[in-house]
Parts: sequence; C-alpha cells; structure tokens
Amino acid sequence: MNHAYRIAAQNPARAGLDYATAMMGWPDRPCPAQGPIGMIDTGIDAALPELSEVRIVEERFQRGTPAPVLHGTEIAVLLADPRRLSGVTLYSAAVVGTSARGQQEAGVDSLLQALDWMAAQGAASSMSAWQAPTTSCSTGASARPGRMA
Repeated sequence: MNHAYRIAAQNPARAGLDYATAMMGWPDRPCPAQGPIGMIDTGIDAALPELSEVRIVEERFQRGTPAPVLHGTEIAVLLADPRRLSGVTLYSAAVVGTSARGQQEAGVDSLLQALDWMAAQGAASSMSAWQAPTTSCSTGASARPGRMA
C-alpha cells in the first residue's frame, strides 16, 4: 500500500520570519550554517530575493505534475533566510505532485526516495508538516490523520 500524504499547513511563512524566530529563541544576528540542510516538500522558487544567498540543489521525486512551489518556497525561506543563517546549502527534495484526482500529495515511495537522496548528500533532513491519509478500519471507524514533522 502506498499512502499519499498532503501538506498540513498552508502559507507557513505568512506567519512571518519574526514569529518563527521568536518561537525558536533565535539570536538577533544570523548564525553560520553548520552543514547542509535538507528539505522535503514542494519545489522552490529560487528567484526569491530571500534565497539569493542560498546555494540550492533540487531534485524532484514527485509523481504526476509538480505541485505549485509556494509551500516549499515559504519553508525554504524559514529555514535558510540570510537574516537567520549564512552560508547555507539547501538540498530540496520536491516530492509533492498533483495526482490524477487533482490532489496535491506525496506518496510514501517519493518520500523514501527523497530520504535516501538526502542521506547520500549528507544533509540533515527537515520535513514540513504532512497530513497522513484518513483510512477506514474494518470496523467502519475512521482512523485519525497523523502528522509527520
């Protein structure tokens, strides 16, 4: 069985870099990156000014048509904005595609391929919030969606 995971949070960066920085207790100045960062999400719009100083290496693992890049771009900004980190290399694994049903989702196979690629790159991986599929049990009850962070 190959479950399809969906992005649980929409527009995470709209809450703002300042909000995320305050939640983490991040210092007022950028810190040097201690190694490459890995991100598993949608693709990234690398043309964004906030990412201009970031070295981005992207690989695509999604099934179907690539999903819009808004979510992945916003997560990349939260992770690698030069106001937070300097000297960042970001490995981006784009796993979210648009299925034949029109759903934006990532299959377990895509997630596992992305994790394998991240390990080969030596990047510490970061996964965005994912909502697991709702499944029906044999009793007819519906399982609660899980989240993976």
